[in-house]
Amino acid sequence: PAWRKFIRQHDVNSAPAALDYLEERIFPAYEEGMGFWLVAEKSSQLPIGICGLVKRPYLEQVDLGFGFLELAWGKGFAREAALSVIEYADSLLQLPELWAITVAENAQSITLLEKLSFSFSKTLSNPEGEALELYSLRLGVK
Repeated sequence: PAWRKFIRQHDVNSAPAALDYLEERIFPAYEEGMGFWLVAEKSSQLPIGICGLVKRPYLEQVDLGFGFLELAWGKGFAREAALSVIEYADSLLQLPELWAITVAENAQSITLLEKLSFSFSKTLSNPEGEALELYSLRLGVK
């Protein structure tokens, strides 16, 4: 599906592998006040995506991450969810800065990050050698 095009797969291809991934990589983030939150359409409560904060081992700052089903694209859901997560990171976690990563081909994510006032910082590589565009947003500035 189109929504998976820019999301790393992490070799999760079975129920046991998914559980291992959740227990090792996802659940521990919630203990630090981070992780992904489900985003649902208000009137129907239909789950349409996720948005949240991730501490990736190869990044110095916390990363804003998001992914949405194609039916939610272009309707402002990602922006609304990301603004809430940014406010949480700023007000409650008092993070000095947020980072976001994407591939250069992901024009929709780049457009959203720019609308959220993120600025391009540099190109870097993840541990697998994939080139990523790094965007940053200073927090605590009113």
